[in-house]
Amino acid sequence: MSSFAFDHCPVEILHMIFEYLSGNEILHSFVDTSLYMNKILKSYDKYNFDLTRITRQEFDFIFSYISLKRLFSIILSDEKLTGGQIQLFLSRYSSSFHRFTGLRCLTFRHMTIDQQKYQLILRAFQQLQNLRLLILDQIKLMNIHDEFTEGFNQLNEHCLVNIIESPHLTLIPLKTRLQYWNSTPRVSFRTMVSNESFTYLTTRTGLNTLKYLKQLEIKIYNCNDPLFLNGNQWERFIRNAFPYLSKFDFICHIPDEKNLSLDSFRTRFWFEEKKWFVALTKYKKFDGLKLLTVPHFNNDMEISRTIIETTLPSCNDLNLNIRDFHDEENHYDIPLCFNRYEHIERFHWEKISSFALKLNRICNLNSVKIVILPTYWMSFEDDFQKVLYLLDSMPNVFKIVFSEWPYMKSYSNLKCANSRVTSIELPYLFKCTIHSDYSDAFKGIFFHSFPNVKHIVINQAEIKLCYQFNKYFLPWENLSSLQIKCLNSAKTKEDENRKYNEWKEKFFNEILPQLTRRVFTFSDQLDKSKDHVLSIWFGQTRCDDEDDGISIVSKKTISCFQYKKCVLS
Repeated sequence: MSSFAFDHCPVEILHMIFEYLSGNEILHSFVDTSLYMNKILKSYDKYNFDLTRITRQEFDFIFSYISLKRLFSIILSDEKLTGGQIQLFLSRYSSSFHRFTGLRCLTFRHMTIDQQKYQLILRAFQQLQNLRLLILDQIKLMNIHDEFTEGFNQLNEHCLVNIIESPHLTLIPLKTRLQYWNSTPRVSFRTMVSNESFTYLTTRTGLNTLKYLKQLEIKIYNCNDPLFLNGNQWERFIRNAFPYLSKFDFICHIPDEKNLSLDSFRTRFWFEEKKWFVALTKYKKFDGLKLLTVPHFNNDMEISRTIIETTLPSCNDLNLNIRDFHDEENHYDIPLCFNRYEHIERFHWEKISSFALKLNRICNLNSVKIVILPTYWMSFEDDFQKVLYLLDSMPNVFKIVFSEWPYMKSYSNLKCANSRVTSIELPYLFKCTIHSDYSDAFKGIFFHSFPNVKHIVINQAEIKLCYQFNKYFLPWENLSSLQIKCLNSAKTKEDENRKYNEWKEKFFNEILPQLTRRVFTFSDQLDKSKDHVLSIWFGQTRCDDEDDGISIVSKKTISCFQYKKCVLS
């Protein structure tokens, strides 16, 4: 191994550099650059890993290369890119969480917790006694609503619990169950009951007991109590209940159009002391008004275009939080010419040809990460060719979303491809909605136009069509993750579940082994519409001489030809 420029740097300097990098960036940049750097990497003890977008091979490498005691912060997710990741983590280390002596922050995202997973979490809480921050982001509970919060009492008394966008974990049970509730630093609270009052929210929920609260976000639907719309009422409540509150954001959905004045939000408390600003909006998709804090909740162009009044002194700051660019209404001349959007991450393209030349003036193309494509104008190769050329001007785009199936007679004539795109979302997969030879469409997308795709989401798929997956359907050997939302035309829920389970059994045990011999984990959840969503996270190729036994601590880590031998949670 050759010498490296950083070999001449003292350990202390390198550790200072590492503090500005994530664990993923540190390993990607410095592993195997030199023997000296490898030694430094092994000794560093403040690794912060976000594991929500990594491959299964990277996951295994991280936990084999880095000593468990040197991990400082970990973010885990069961979302579409890493299905089954949390289950894999909990089961693999269920008896060795005591080795995570340096772990101070642990985050679980998009996790459905049943009884089996709850027992693993309890075991983790009992052993992670050095943990100081537990973050639960979009957590769902299955038949354990009350008892889950009892598990928090297994944590160290100094550990703070941060709950974000988890409607199953409401304030009322937490008020009675959580032993150290009043030291929680941040709460996101959503209420959807139309007859709730300001008094109910501020007293009966226990919200007023959180005296050390620093950040608060409230979402109120069907707001009928005028006290919610009064800045003086909020001021009195915040002064009395939250002396340390530094960030406050709220949004109120007001069902009736009222003559609402923002004068109560123009006091010294709002303008000078806290520097919190609000806006009043009215737009077509919502009957009524919205009162919201800006720029936090001014997060899309539809809201921005329909602001009636705002207390924000400078309109230059109004668009700071807009991440989605949507030109659905195609009103380019007035709204777009007078606004520039610096932080757009998602582009919804409807009429590329009509404002393609204005893109650089309208927004910062370097910030765009996700592009959502319609296809009614992509009827010919030239249209798709234009898309590929435009993507070249967006260097950080990694994901393409197809709103509809592109219909093209031939992909082979395309003059360029995009190698930076690693993630694709496909539309509904019905036999009648796409070209009769849909295998050619898949082959053109994944093997010619976007050859480096590793993450695929199929948003809606008929189960009968899922039986027809073949080796040309998807780039199976390159996939890191696959998510399929299955739709069924069965008359009853029982028939739907039965047909889905029959397909899943056949898919794991017969279809997938013919397509790839790779280990994987998976999560199987119901979405808001009660449709089955299967998320698969692929690992390395399994060797033929590898032991067929399944480890008892990795019950959801299975090879594509071992499904029947696996104990599923």
